[in-house]
Amino acid sequence: MKDWDKLREELQELQERKSVTKKRKVGAPLWAKGAAVMLAAKVNSKRNEVKRTEDPKVRDGKLADQIALSAAITTLGIAVSSDDKTLLSRVRRGVK
Repeated sequence: MKDWDKLREELQELQERKSVTKKRKVGAPLWAKGAAVMLAAKVNSKRNEVKRTEDPKVRDGKLADQIALSAAITTLGIAVSSDDKTLLSRVRRGVK
């Protein structure tokens, strides 16, 4: 009889853990992952453009673009980690 009680308790514990895990959202939305990869690729591309550019005025413009893309990645990370729906929707509109 004691074995059955132990099994029942273990089963209850597993069910409780499972329900807690279901409630906890794990990971970022798929679109956010795709946006992060796209933004990172754009930042890298801008980096290469900046390295190739000799004109300081053109280089400054490309650096500004690179900084804006980096800010978008940072904002996306904050929105996902804090699960801020409003911020996520704003980032999503701006990423397109």
